[in-house]
Amino acid sequence: YSKMTNPAVEKHPVVIFFHGGNWENGGLFKEGQYTELGPNLLYAKDEFLKKGYAVASCQYLRKTGGNKFPGPIKDAADAVRYIKDNAQSMNIDPSRIILAGKGAGAHTALMAAFRGVEYSSLGKSDFPVISAVIAYSALTDLPDLMSGSGNQAALRAFVEDYIGTAFAQDPTPYEQASPALRLHKDIPDCLLYISTQEAEPYGSQWTRLDDKYTELSKSLGAGEKIRGDLIKRTGDGTPEDFFKKCSEIFIMDQPDGGA
Repeated sequence: YSKMTNPAVEKHPVVIFFHGGNWENGGLFKEGQYTELGPNLLYAKDEFLKKGYAVASCQYLRKTGGNKFPGPIKDAADAVRYIKDNAQSMNIDPSRIILAGKGAGAHTALMAAFRGVEYSSLGKSDFPVISAVIAYSALTDLPDLMSGSGNQAALRAFVEDYIGTAFAQDPTPYEQASPALRLHKDIPDCLLYISTQEAEPYGSQWTRLDDKYTELSKSLGAGEKIRGDLIKRTGDGTPEDFFKKCSEIFIMDQPDGGA
């Protein structure tokens, strides 16, 4: 957890990062020891700090195992709840929380934002309302990935290991772990980035999320609407470039933390 003191800001918005690594690596642990927060954990950390954000990194892979779904989602939800419950001592505004991540971390951020209240072990009442999600290379529909064609054997193997059971044997947990299939009308603004170097499967995964978002929107009654918007960006920049740009375009002076 890091913050930059800014007398002009009474309470700071916070960005909680979830690292990538195919649910197997990339976290704070290295050779059994905690490591320093590196650029793969906190992209553009200094840029966010300069603009008045507090920044946190969630270690959602467990040192002694427990990396199977829904373990990482539970840890992510508990991290969000912990920051909300301790916001006063951290000088954080609990009404302005952004979740961000890359790869497995992007998937984890979306799941924590959409369904965190279901997985938190620290209390389900008064779970924080997430302002926005920033997701770089996010999987959103795991059944679609597992049943699709294309050269994604390695990625499918990572997903199957994460879920812990073969898709053909039981597709239910794959559905439960799919942000596109867990939508509801109170989801936050979501900015999803797809690198031109990883157009697939992430382009198709974006389409699945967008299609389900449209279906949900059409199913709502008169006067109802989905709280957040879906925003898609593509490019060939690095994750650092993308998150640095996000630190410039996300405006956190609105009560709902709108983007």
